[in-house]
Amino acid sequence: MSDNYPAVEDEIVRDTSRALGQIMAAARSWIHNHRGRRGAEGVPKLSRRERRDLAESIRVQVGEQKIAATWFTKRVHDYHAEVLAAGLRRQQPGFSQQDAENDTARLAGIRYSIESTLHEQQSLPIERRGQVALALSEADRNPAQPPAAVFTPMNAEQARTARAVAVQSETWVAGRREHNARLVAEQRQQAAKRAEARREQRPPRAYDELNDRQRNAVQRLRSAHLGVNRSGQTLDPEIAEQARQTTQEAAYAAGLSRREIGHEIDYMAEHTSYTATYGVPGGVQVRNHYPVREDAIEQTAREMGRDQRLSQDATVFVAVESRPTGLAADDVQRRSAMGPRDEAINTVARWSREHEVEYAIAEPHEVAVARIEPGTGKVLASEIATVGSEAAAMDYAHASVDNAASSTARMRVEVTDPREPGTPRYENYGLPKTLAADLADHRVGARERLLGEAELDQMDLAREHASLRQRHSLSIEHNGELTDRNADLTRQLATMIAERDQALADRDRFRGERDEAVHKLAERTPAEKRFGSPERQADAAAPVNAFSTTPVNAFAAATERDGIER
Repeated sequence: MSDNYPAVEDEIVRDTSRALGQIMAAARSWIHNHRGRRGAEGVPKLSRRERRDLAESIRVQVGEQKIAATWFTKRVHDYHAEVLAAGLRRQQPGFSQQDAENDTARLAGIRYSIESTLHEQQSLPIERRGQVALALSEADRNPAQPPAAVFTPMNAEQARTARAVAVQSETWVAGRREHNARLVAEQRQQAAKRAEARREQRPPRAYDELNDRQRNAVQRLRSAHLGVNRSGQTLDPEIAEQARQTTQEAAYAAGLSRREIGHEIDYMAEHTSYTATYGVPGGVQVRNHYPVREDAIEQTAREMGRDQRLSQDATVFVAVESRPTGLAADDVQRRSAMGPRDEAINTVARWSREHEVEYAIAEPHEVAVARIEPGTGKVLASEIATVGSEAAAMDYAHASVDNAASSTARMRVEVTDPREPGTPRYENYGLPKTLAADLADHRVGARERLLGEAELDQMDLAREHASLRQRHSLSIEHNGELTDRNADLTRQLATMIAERDQALADRDRFRGERDEAVHKLAERTPAEKRFGSPERQADAAAPVNAFSTTPVNAFAAATERDGIER
């Protein structure tokens, strides 16, 4: 090191300390005045606006460029110390190539942080910014040399050099920023792909496991595949097809996986078995679709309670019914109500507590219950339901009347068999307590009739059971004869199979003997006498004289050849 290192260092420390002292003095003065105005003990906690005022006060008293020069001088010295420490680590035993790469990357990050802040704030002129970049480069080249002053007077040539270095530094910062942005984008893309892969591997979630946004997306998807909007209005075919594609992408954007969307589409018929509609007459209307009646009722009560569009004093309607499929059992699942918001929600909650009995043969009955305003006859609230039997209709009417508020003056109840709409099975008008007592008696009568019909059905079943037992006994009697006949046929079949196998074996044996005899004959016959041999074909093609063509000479020649062979 040079001999003037302590003097240079002392000068730098004095300048930096002097600037920092001025900054701290200005800050203490501002905080003291601020505390004096507020009369608080200790240093008060400053708000964001007060911090901005403090920074502005320091800039006015000390000077923005002087503050920036002091700050970047300290940053350059800190960077010099980091470079020097990295050089010392390289001389330690066990220092690896990986350690060197880590130090290089860390120093590059520190320098990028200093120079990016330098160019982003632009609190210093371009020549001063170039001096900071030159000081950083000098620390990289000669870390063993003591740090010199960063900001010194410059001549024209030095100013031009500083400006050029500042431009190069700004270009390097911009390139490094773009590189970092690409790395971040790639990392985010890879993280999104990994998250998507994990999401696709996840089994489809139940409807209750989804958040509100995802449930809304599922309901839009179900409505679009049924060709309606969320209000239940039918869409044109082209618009409906476009809505299906749009709702699928919206469901994916809401957080559902492709697997969950495909599962929803595959089971669309099952997931839209029941429809729940609620809203305000002439205003907002919402229609949702569910797989089972219980889900439709429970989810509708929950959504009505959270829907801010339904005001407390609004008249609200709600209906839960099965989607028409042609099955008679679907006709017994209709529920509808209209009235004040809270009363309608309570009615839906009461539906969820119903335990309707299932019958083999449904006999739908319609129940209508209305709350009447005294004196005017105005209908304040009403319910309409279709249930599976007269007994269930009486149960429903009794529950509706029994749950009526004590302030209710009059109610009307009507139970009708759709096959005889002009003759109600039950009709009454009066106080809720009076109607509840009367309906209790009718419930007993309806159940007695239901039990009587059940006894008749039981007798029919007993007769059918006796007939089946008789046919079963007859079949047992013929079982022995059928068993003997089956044994005879089995023995005959076995004999026929054995004879067939013997015939096949004889055929194979005769075929082998024939092939062996043909082979022996071919071996004993000369080549020129064998049928199809080249020699015989050549003899047949050779010219013959007239003498050889006579029958006598031909016979003599054949006799001679036969004698020779013998």
